[in-house]
Amino acid sequence: EVAPSSTRLMLAPDEVSRAVYPFEFRLHLCHALIDGAIDSRLEIENRGDAPMPFSTGFHPYIRLPLTAAGRRDRAL
Repeated sequence: EVAPSSTRLMLAPDEVSRAVYPFEFRLHLCHALIDGAIDSRLEIENRGDAPMPFSTGFHPYIRLPLTAAGRRDRAL
């Protein structure tokens, strides 16, 4: 889903992923611009009957300045 100030991405298993991670799941990664800040959220749903091990890590990278007219000294 894409909106003017947010995105919501969804990942679900397929045959390739099940070969290495045999669990039924749904993962949503949401990003939104709220009051000049980036809000990131991760939702993980176990859609199977058995416990599902998982771990996460965020390693965001935003290239600054955001536009060719942007100024690095104004980036926070």
